Amino acid sequence: MSPSIDAQRPIYVAGHRGMVGAGIVRALKAGGHRNILTRSHAELDLTSQAAVEAFFAEQQPVQVYLAAAKVGGIHANDTYPADFIYDNLLIETNSIHAAWRHGVERLLFLGSSCIYPRLAEQPMRESALLTGPLEPTNEPYAIAKIAGIKLCESYNRQHGTDFRSVMPTNLYGPGDNFDLENSHVIPALIRKFHEAKETGAAAVEVWGTAGPDASSSTSTTWPTPASSSWGSTRTATVPIPSPCAPTSTSAWGRTSASVSLPRPCATWSGSAARSALTLPSRTARRASSSMLPGCGGSDGRRECNCSRVFSRRTTGI
Repeated sequence: MSPSIDAQRPIYVAGHRGMVGAGIVRALKAGGHRNILTRSHAELDLTSQAAVEAFFAEQQPVQVYLAAAKVGGIHANDTYPADFIYDNLLIETNSIHAAWRHGVERLLFLGSSCIYPRLAEQPMRESALLTGPLEPTNEPYAIAKIAGIKLCESYNRQHGTDFRSVMPTNLYGPGDNFDLENSHVIPALIRKFHEAKETGAAAVEVWGTAGPDASSSTSTTWPTPASSSWGSTRTATVPIPSPCAPTSTSAWGRTSASVSLPRPCATWSGSAARSALTLPSRTARRASSSMLPGCGGSDGRRECNCSRVFSRRTTGI
């Protein structure tokens, strides 16, 4: 936000303790804004319409960043689907409706790329929304996020508001959730490989598929080199199921591809990412510009099932 906007006008950041919300708060402060409203869940339950209404009536924010949501990885989405759709619908409807009622000038709603069809044409376009079935694993969460987008669109159309939606893709970084059961795929993999390095583990378990049938999620292991060997090039065999791949590429459908393992926390990019994957050049080109598909995260394609976790670039591992 530009300091030219009155720095004392109240701005509400919902979800300020999360990775994204905390980043928004830092950016607002860096832009000169000092009247930033934040509330913990204990202070303000966004699933309570009465509590949200009272907060907006008292604080009268002029801008809202709706980064609050119930989020999680493949395990959490698969275990608690009712919680994911119910809680997120309440958070969105209560916050967006109160923002309209109390004259909020601008609202930014954070969605997710899981809103797009599971098999959306690549490269994916915004117009692909609602054109095909969603990824079943996190469909309830995705439907709630689609509802939030449509709420913003509908209030804009009917009431002339300025409510906008953005789709983050596989975010990770400081303040992320690194829980091995409930986190997104990238932070979970970062933790697993970091702990493997620290303990000298012989293998790292990752959730994926054992073959081209991606109908169910299984586990596989990556051999872990000795601590002194990190930074050198080692190779592991990783499943590459056909549903994630371009249908015109004959190599897809094979059950594995060789992938070089960089040192922990290294980033693959550009030619390094292309050379790391022994796949046809079309696929390799895509590997240099796509994030690792997530479970409860997103990759520019969708928020997808971990059974297809190895079909794209592994960034940040």
